[in-house]
Amino acid sequence: MIVDDAGEVQRLSEYVQGGAVFASKRAAFAYVMSLAKRDLQYRGMRDDRLASFHWKQEANFMLYERVCNCQDEAEYERLRQCWDTLNRPKYSDLKWSAKQEEVLAKIEEGTSYDDEDAKRRSFRWLYINGAPGSGKSRVGMEAAIRAAKRGLRVLIVCPTGQLVHAFKSQLPDFDGIENIQVDTIQGVLNYKRPGKDGYVRWSPPSALRRIDVILTDEGSQYPDAEWERFFTSIKEQPHLPYSVVIADFQQLQPIGSGGMCRAFCDRMQTVTLDTVYRTCDEEHLLFQNRIRFEQPPRSVLQEYFGDRHWDRYSMDECVAYGMQIAEYTEAPFTWLTSQNKGASEVCAAALRYVGVTASQLEGGYLCDPATKSNLRVVAKPGVLLRLSRNLDKHRGFVNGALAVVSESLRGNCIFVAKLLGTGNMVLVHPMEEEGQVFLPCCYGYATTVRRAQGASLEQGCIYFDQKYFAAGRGYGYVAVSRFKTRAGCHVYGKLRRTDFLPVGEEKESDVLERGYYSVSSDDDEGRGLEYAFPSSADESSDSGGEREDLGGIDVDFA
Repeated sequence: MIVDDAGEVQRLSEYVQGGAVFASKRAAFAYVMSLAKRDLQYRGMRDDRLASFHWKQEANFMLYERVCNCQDEAEYERLRQCWDTLNRPKYSDLKWSAKQEEVLAKIEEGTSYDDEDAKRRSFRWLYINGAPGSGKSRVGMEAAIRAAKRGLRVLIVCPTGQLVHAFKSQLPDFDGIENIQVDTIQGVLNYKRPGKDGYVRWSPPSALRRIDVILTDEGSQYPDAEWERFFTSIKEQPHLPYSVVIADFQQLQPIGSGGMCRAFCDRMQTVTLDTVYRTCDEEHLLFQNRIRFEQPPRSVLQEYFGDRHWDRYSMDECVAYGMQIAEYTEAPFTWLTSQNKGASEVCAAALRYVGVTASQLEGGYLCDPATKSNLRVVAKPGVLLRLSRNLDKHRGFVNGALAVVSESLRGNCIFVAKLLGTGNMVLVHPMEEEGQVFLPCCYGYATTVRRAQGASLEQGCIYFDQKYFAAGRGYGYVAVSRFKTRAGCHVYGKLRRTDFLPVGEEKESDVLERGYYSVSSDDDEGRGLEYAFPSSADESSDSGGEREDLGGIDVDFA
């Protein structure tokens, strides 16, 4: 028997003399859960977190029942191996360029001081600059691995959960891997989500006291407020951790205020990686170089994309073709959009291709509101999902990870998914926040260019889905530079020069208004030429300008 929230005594099951204490495994589970929930209530855990805890344990119990009900020993062994194994890539001893060796040498030197006075006089900050694909993040990971092997504690900081997943999935298996921690800057600074958690807005990370090396990836994406707090927290550490910032400031800038990180990096010891390794495709590399600092002529865009410019077919036809390419090549085909709305359009078309009906979609489970998707989740085997919360970092259930639905345990509510890349299995189950119950995921057939910054993609399609204005500065360059080859980079819809504006100040030669070939009076996307030319700021432009004022912060990088 248990006592419920109203103080009433409830009987869990009938007792049979000489029989088991509990009539079923479900009754035993209900009893243990009642004790655990009551204990958590006494500890002050609020209702929505208790509900999320209940959903997690319910999912674990359903997986337990699934294993108990295996048809035979062979099926049991298959499930055991799937869940007991955590897959990691093997370490490869790569050959590094002279510039990359310089980076590794500087980091090793900066982390090898025994004399505190010498350490205090040395450079404690390093800025690694370079174009996309120049190996900035890869050499940073190698530095982290070498430091971890020496027993140093390393923290890798990323602007998004998707990059956290990318680092975690690429970390090889080696002695000392437990010394490496990967987290978002929000996680490091102990930021809280909106709602009741928002009462604590920021608390200085005392955990940095235990960190010897800090690697900060994609420095161009940090807003001034976050960068200022993060930088101040590092400078306050008495043990002077060695800090590395990896950035290319010709890529997307943070939403809102930005420029402080760049101003700080300009004062740091700097190594520039000037050779691109992501691609051996010379035409692809030449096009990236052309659009990095200058807006390309329309003829250059037409020549580069050629028949990979999909403008004569419907969205459904193009998405279906992309998925056929993925099936044939056995590599994901990723759509990059400028807005969340465009990503939802692509995902809806992909669901129609895999046979998800409108009625099934209507009966699906609510996806994470934080993803801004309005598509409900249908747990059909083979459906591609993007996880949106950090619920099991050990297995790889982190924000941004891609997973394929493997098996449903309870309709669209609780199911098993297999992570792309690592092949690890994860349990997907509802959670509750601010009275809303939802799945911590959305569909993964498309993502925005901003979320994809830092990723390396085999193939996909770019879709500038904003209707009336140009994409933000840097969007075209970042989107193209995600792909490894020219053949793997497609574009859907209108081909506009205005979507390929470089990052930086406006130039006299920049074309900011759409021409006849970008919008026409019978264009089914827009309202006609009379509305094609914006008179105000670009609605999609979210890159902040540089700031000269450093806020009076101590920026001594020696």
